[in-house]
Amino acid sequence: MAAPLVARHIQDFSNASRLEPHWGYAERVLPCTNDKGSCEYLDLVYSAHDVGMIYTGAMWLVIIGVLGAWAVGRRVFPSAATSSAAVNSNPAPDGEIQSAGARGASGGIVRARNAVASAARRSLLPESARAIFGHTTRLQVTILALIVAYLTVFSFVGMEYRIWITPVKSVPGLTQTRSTLGPWSDRIGVLAYALTPLSVLLASRESLLSVLTGVPYQSFVFLHRWLGYVIFAQSVLHTIGWCIIEIRLYQPQPDVGAAWIVQTYMIWGLVAMALLLVLFLLSTKWAIRAFGYEFFRKAHYVLAMVYIGACFAHWQALQCFLVPALVIWFVDRAARLVRTALLHYNYLPDGSVGFASAKATVQRFEDAEGGDVVRLDFVHPQRPWAVGQHFFLCFPELSIWQSHPMTPLSAPSTSGPTPGGGRTNPAVGSVHSYVIRAKAGETRKLAQLAAKKLAAGGTDEKGQPLDPKVSVILTGGYGQAVTGDGIAPETNILCVAGGTGVTFVLPVLLELVRSRPVPGRKVELLWAIRHERDMEWVRPELDGAAGGGSDGTACTSTCF
Repeated sequence: MAAPLVARHIQDFSNASRLEPHWGYAERVLPCTNDKGSCEYLDLVYSAHDVGMIYTGAMWLVIIGVLGAWAVGRRVFPSAATSSAAVNSNPAPDGEIQSAGARGASGGIVRARNAVASAARRSLLPESARAIFGHTTRLQVTILALIVAYLTVFSFVGMEYRIWITPVKSVPGLTQTRSTLGPWSDRIGVLAYALTPLSVLLASRESLLSVLTGVPYQSFVFLHRWLGYVIFAQSVLHTIGWCIIEIRLYQPQPDVGAAWIVQTYMIWGLVAMALLLVLFLLSTKWAIRAFGYEFFRKAHYVLAMVYIGACFAHWQALQCFLVPALVIWFVDRAARLVRTALLHYNYLPDGSVGFASAKATVQRFEDAEGGDVVRLDFVHPQRPWAVGQHFFLCFPELSIWQSHPMTPLSAPSTSGPTPGGGRTNPAVGSVHSYVIRAKAGETRKLAQLAAKKLAAGGTDEKGQPLDPKVSVILTGGYGQAVTGDGIAPETNILCVAGGTGVTFVLPVLLELVRSRPVPGRKVELLWAIRHERDMEWVRPELDGAAGGGSDGTACTSTCF
């Protein structure tokens, strides 16, 4: 890295008595043999960079500390709902009477915690500045504001703001301007590099953040998107700053600017900036509507990896931030493959063990107005998931390079009895049912495949029509449970949905009616659909819920 920095940093490496290393930057030539102003400028350049590296380290220590404290807090102080359920479900042992004081003390603690949790939810969970951030909670906006505030403050502190007028050795009588704009532009660039691994971490599906915090990966997408905007803004400022310095302040011009722009590190810097611009434009809602989400997703992956490579070529000394970003990305990809392999590594029909996709029975409901609807039903040997979780479904008959998030409309259950009456025997298999609206892209191809298979027909050896099958590869489940132990017995439940959105609320209804019955509880579904025939999408589930719970839980469905 020394060669391209000779002209830029007015240092003569060939006559250096000593080279002083600086982490993330070029080595410094000591002693400084330039004019007084240039030497003072170099003092500021290197000191500001060193302080900036300390600030990035402090930022990452704070992030790690907060995540560590959050992870420990989740184990030591469980949620208020869990604590309440534990108190209500653990009566005194037989023969013992719990004292009124003990009951009052434990109940008071639980009530206090519930009050604090309720106040926090009222303050932090409502949406904030929807016109700017979309459907985003105050908590997410607050976290983003704290990050931006930290970056803003530490972009400016820790450096002296001065201007030096220094002579140009090659042109007697000509002077050039050196200022704090150079160190400041470098600081902005270092912070942008330091944010890169965090941005990748926030976009991971197999998220370490979710493991530590219990927050589902999709909740971090907002921060990933806006952190990308921050990196883009930092990169623009970094580029503008150095363009002003090299094309306007340094002399003689245009010789200095022309020599600077063709240097290898500068070319790769422009490539990285161009890639960031494309990433930014493709992430806008207008571009996603124009090109489709699948194009955005694939282009985002490719452009992001090429961008990190361009950053590596632009400033290799800061690879301490780029290598972790690549490691996080590849670990996430590997974890997805391993998770999928474990989910599908089962006994095969011939008695051997190996990888096998699930075989889903497919139904097609024609709808010329809104697009056909496809229903998939299959049993897969796995433990039941939690209500509210979703899976990524890949259809290898269409493409192995695409997977789409789908919410099962079936309640988590097994296909038969398990030893001891439980529901945790993966050998039995969990029942999966999905309702998918075919709009464009992969879902439309799925509807076309279903139509083709249904038209092909076929009968078994007894002459009965065969149900068409579609191969499905699962990854998941992802997300959090939406039905917890903290639902009070006296609470009635109202589920509201429209169209295929019923796949999210129907499992809640079925779970509460079948597996968590409460005498006297009322559970109601309000479902907005275009046609009465649309009820056939989920007819088995509606019929199963219509009878209510065995203990008198009342369940009603209203479709309009």
